[in-house]
Amino acid sequence: VVWPRLAAAHLGMAHLALDGVRLLAARYWRPSLVSTHDSLVCASGKEALFNVDICGGLPALIVEMLVQSSIGRISVLPARPVEWKSGCIEGIACRGQVLVERLRWAPGSVTAILRSPKEVSLEIVLPARPKALRIDGNLVEGGNLATGERVLLSLEPGIPRTLEALIDL
Repeated sequence: VVWPRLAAAHLGMAHLALDGVRLLAARYWRPSLVSTHDSLVCASGKEALFNVDICGGLPALIVEMLVQSSIGRISVLPARPVEWKSGCIEGIACRGQVLVERLRWAPGSVTAILRSPKEVSLEIVLPARPKALRIDGNLVEGGNLATGERVLLSLEPGIPRTLEALIDL
């Protein structure tokens, strides 16, 4: 159930990934937040059993929709559904020992706070070309813009960096 939706999110197909979130939340989770193989009553009349596998599936899908990473590269909001006009997610561990401490988005802006225990050079991929960009509160005139929606950012060990983009979402 989860893998095809993860693939959709990875390919930027937000509507298909969102269908997966809705399916998982409605069918595989009880109101008590216990996950099951299928929340519907089984043919035997008994309720479905607890399912530990799905516990990681729903969070993994949501993370894949909001942050994707490879060594030296982080994509922000690559499969954000239009229905999620604003939001915030915290504590996303990315490849290459980079932590997205907080990612917050709203109409017109995206803010990400990033940290690493080691020196890292990153390419940050935004969902669109920013109208304005600030790194640690300082306006960027173009030197850190690679091309279009790509931003170059260096992290020093243990020091958080804040990227703020004015952007059409």
